[in-house]
Amino acid sequence: MWVGAVVSRSAGCIVNDIWDKEFDKHVERTKQRPLASGELTVNQAWAFFVPHVFVGLGVLTQMNWLSIKWILGILPVCFLYPAAKRVTNYPQAVLGKIVEI
Repeated sequence: MWVGAVVSRSAGCIVNDIWDKEFDKHVERTKQRPLASGELTVNQAWAFFVPHVFVGLGVLTQMNWLSIKWILGILPVCFLYPAAKRVTNYPQAVLGKIVEI
């Protein structure tokens, strides 16, 4: 099941880099990332993202129904966390509060 963790984390990083491409160009720590630097296009990033999702879905289908429900239930948090970076300097606090609930 570690494969699912690796590909889902990787997929999340890809989406995060797509969302933050323009912002990352102006941050010293992130301006050399492939999308921010122009080394990769957004279409290339999506093309890399899609296989990650399919591998993740393959792993997901091997799990029991309770695990599937938990994983699907946490998906909104996966989208909320990167969005929280746009409204607060402490997105981890937002994530921590949601997970606590």
